[in-house]
Amino acid sequence: MGKRQESRVTEFEMKSITGKRIKKLRERAGLSQAELAHEMKISQALVSHYERSDQGRLPTTENIIKLARILRTSSDYLLGLEDIDLESGEKTQCGRCKRVLGKLYGIRSVAKVISGELSDLEKMTDQGKNKA
Repeated sequence: MGKRQESRVTEFEMKSITGKRIKKLRERAGLSQAELAHEMKISQALVSHYERSDQGRLPTTENIIKLARILRTSSDYLLGLEDIDLESGEKTQCGRCKRVLGKLYGIRSVAKVISGELSDLEKMTDQGKNKA
């Protein structure tokens, strides 16, 4: 039950991040909602819904691709899967991605330690066999 609730939060966060980023990038590009809608061949009301993250609307895959192209960014950035320092253009991973990668690297470190300990045990076993 907890996982189901967690995914709803993630979906909500994604919608909120996506809406904020669409608005920020649209304004940076000097476009009105109507101008962006015209370029995308959608209604201005739909652009407004995307930006306000209301009515549970995330852009379709096709519209995410169009937005990324028009607003000169990546679909990952629009969806909150990647953070981009807009000042320097430098890409960095989002906080959640960093936490997941940190856990993976932690697991790798533990695996290396275990692997090293197993190698030591194998050596000790081999040495014991040689003495006998």
